[in-house]
Amino acid sequence: MMTVARPVDWKVCAHSTPGSMHLRRGLPNQDAVRWERPENDDLQSLPVFLSLADGHGSRRSYRSDQGAQMGTGAGLETMRDLLADVTEDNWKQRAESATRTLPAALVRRWQERVKRHLQENPLGKEAVEVDGTQEGEEVPAGADENEPWLVYGSTCFCAAVLPGGLFLGQLGDGDILAVDASGEVYRPLPPDARHFANETTSLCSPGAAANMRCRVLSLSQRQAPELLVLATDGYANSFASEDDFLSVATDLRQMIREEGFEAVSDQLESWLREASEEGSGDDITVGLLYRQPNESEDSNPSDEPKAKKGEKA
Repeated sequence: MMTVARPVDWKVCAHSTPGSMHLRRGLPNQDAVRWERPENDDLQSLPVFLSLADGHGSRRSYRSDQGAQMGTGAGLETMRDLLADVTEDNWKQRAESATRTLPAALVRRWQERVKRHLQENPLGKEAVEVDGTQEGEEVPAGADENEPWLVYGSTCFCAAVLPGGLFLGQLGDGDILAVDASGEVYRPLPPDARHFANETTSLCSPGAAANMRCRVLSLSQRQAPELLVLATDGYANSFASEDDFLSVATDLRQMIREEGFEAVSDQLESWLREASEEGSGDDITVGLLYRQPNESEDSNPSDEPKAKKGEKA
């Protein structure tokens, strides 16, 4: 029998913190995050939509903080258009259809937002300070008129909780981690070999839609997620190893079970600020989607966390 995702079973929170290096240099937060339920104020409804973005913050992508905001807005609007009215009967068919149609629709909507911003704020000379530039250096923005998307370059994540499963989409680097009811952590989307060092696929890349990876997860399948953690790359880069980073997801699940979701949500901002200060120095954004387990799934609620949250690089 299929497990149906009831509104009361799901909780969501998210936070974006500017990187410690960016704060010292007076730079804006180049990450962004948004989430919503239908009508925004109805906390007992599905679907739940969550979107994260990470602006590149490079010398050429000097409006990427705005590009990231446009990315999350485009992500929410596109999910709303394609998935807002799904039902228990058609959610899987509609979600699988979205894996084919959402990437192109999202990129197109992001480009439309960039075009509107360019019309109101034409490229010219802009005094900017971003990673890799000298303080006060003027970037000749007019030189980028032939590749305006790059000026706003950003990654984008999408997640939707539907009546029976989940839709996930990722364009660019960063991480989506899932923890099942047994406490096992895994990546629902396989790593992209093109993401290494500072290289990433992006909303601004040629053929961007083809680079977006999507997946549909049923809550009736084995390893159905109890917790999803979506994070920009500044979070993983704050840990000494991949294993240390993966253990964060199991730690978060355990703390939610022991202390409650609201307690973890209240502490998330301070944890991310600490991670940036002691680790990458980059902006960090994390979104959590948590499904309250039923009695049959709650077989080992007292497992000890595998690592403490202070064990960072």
